[in-house]
Amino acid sequence: MSWLVAKKIWAWLKVYWYVPIILILVTLLILFGIADIDDIDNILEKKREAHQKEIQIIEENQKKSEEEKIKNVEKYVETIKVIEKNYAKTETDLKQKEKKEIKKIITKYEDSPESLGKEIAEKYGWEYVE
Repeated sequence: MSWLVAKKIWAWLKVYWYVPIILILVTLLILFGIADIDDIDNILEKKREAHQKEIQIIEENQKKSEEEKIKNVEKYVETIKVIEKNYAKTETDLKQKEKKEIKKIITKYEDSPESLGKEIAEKYGWEYVE
């Protein structure tokens, strides 16, 4: 069991090697009177405050980003609705226009069915077969 614990400690030290070194250096600085615990506490407190500010900024930016995404999706949905509405109206208008044109052609050639067939085939790109 102790071999397994030693392996885990070694693996941890390979990754976090700087933690024991920092602890040793801080302890030596305090023992020799070069650094004061209050100074170290002040430095750590400033680091914590800066870290909290960074986290707050990141959260605010993420919230703004999510709000923008929601607004963009809503705008997209509205745009699609407008396009579909305009398409439906345009399609209806085109069908009515086509009907009017066909009525004109029919009234123009009502005496000649062959001419009517040729005219309609030519207008719509169809092939007239006798």
